[in-house]
Amino acid sequence: MIILEKYSEEDFPLYAQLVYNEQAMNMNLGRVFTPDEAESFFQMMLACNSSGSTQGFYKVLLRQGEKTEYIGMGAMNWNDEYNAVEIEYMLLPEYWNHGYGRALVQHMLEISEAPTSRAILLLSPTLQTGIHSGYWSTKALCLSSNS
Repeated sequence: MIILEKYSEEDFPLYAQLVYNEQAMNMNLGRVFTPDEAESFFQMMLACNSSGSTQGFYKVLLRQGEKTEYIGMGAMNWNDEYNAVEIEYMLLPEYWNHGYGRALVQHMLEISEAPTSRAILLLSPTLQTGIHSGYWSTKALCLSSNS
């Protein structure tokens, strides 16, 4: 089961596992964060999370039985230009290709407080597989990497 919890100050070590992971960051940014970039982005995430809405940055946890593991990050923000909720995520490489990304996006759409059913899923330009455009789940939410 995927669990989403907003990042808090004590979660920096979890976040650091992701932003210093060469394989994950090469796919996402093309390089790992510097320590200054990691700290700056983390503080920005915490500021966004203080709004009280469902928008913001989430640590993604995987619960299997009694065991709960950190597997990555998800973000959900409103995009005025497209009048849609914008969803991004990044998982640690050992959790790729197991359906966790799909489960994460579905869970984020379920908790979204968006005033519309339209959503944008941002994908890395280097991503070779996955959904690039089309519809997601029974809510028929429009997803596009070129919108």
